[in-house]
Order: sequence, then structure tokens, then C-alpha cells
Amino acid sequence: MNTPGVASASRRASASAWWLLAFPATYLAHIAEEYWSGETFWRWASRMSGADFSHRDFVVLNAIAFGAMTVAALAARRLPRVRAVAVPAMATVVAVNGALHGVAALVTGTHSPGMVSGLVLWLPLGLWALRRALRDAGRFGAAMAAGVALGVAAQAMVSVIAFQ
Repeated sequence: MNTPGVASASRRASASAWWLLAFPATYLAHIAEEYWSGETFWRWASRMSGADFSHRDFVVLNAIAFGAMTVAALAARRLPRVRAVAVPAMATVVAVNGALHGVAALVTGTHSPGMVSGLVLWLPLGLWALRRALRDAGRFGAAMAAGVALGVAAQAMVSVIAFQ
């Protein structure tokens, strides 16, 4: 049985969580830059690492990651328990990815496709969302730690796929 106050609070929380859609929206901008910028990310990653990261690999990896991020953002909008883990996970992925693009450009002395959107969109979004998640949680608790760990693991997996 739904209590009017609980259902109403749930609807208010969902309505106020529209900002979560910034994750998949900025993902589209990021992959567009990686796809069309400079030599393209897959060619740049292959050249930097000597690995064979193909156009197909890039498209498949990003289709899976974009789908996962979209599902996570939509679920986080509706379900506070999911939000407690999903927001820190998505925020960590985008902040780390954005920072890595900048570091890679500095270290290699080349343009890392995805660097502009990574530094201008993802790093600020990720840091802001992590700060907001910490504020909403009241402390760095188990859900926040699980989300950050999940985000680090996801970014590590993507990096290994792209550069190995």
C-alpha cells in the first residue's frame, strides 16, 4: 500500500534528479569528439600503445558503456538506493576519464581525442556529482565507497581494453 506522502516524496526526488541525465548527454558529446576529433581516439590509442584498438572495438565498447550509463542514470533518477551507488560510480568514471585525457596529452605531447570534452564537461561534472553525492550521503559511507570503487574498476577496464 502506497502512502500519499511517500509516493509524493518519491516523485519529488525523481523530478529533482533530472541532472542525472547530464551523464549520458555529455557521454554523447565525448564520444562524438573521440570519433571525429583529430586522428580519432581508436587510432590515437593504437598509435600510443602499439595495441590494435579498432574502429569496431571503439564502437562496441562505447555502445555498451553508453547503454550502461543511460540505464544507471535512469535507474538512479527513480530509485534512491541505486542513486547512492550509481552517482559516485558514474561521477568517478567521468572525472577520471576526463583527467586521464588531459594527463595523456601532457605526457605524450599530442592531442588526445576526447580531451576537450573530458576536461570541459566530464571532469567538472564528475567532481560536482561526487561532491553532491557526498553531501547527500552525509558522510563517505559504504554505498559511496562501492560506487567510487565501481567507477575506478570500470575506467580501468576501459583503459585496459583500449591500450592492451
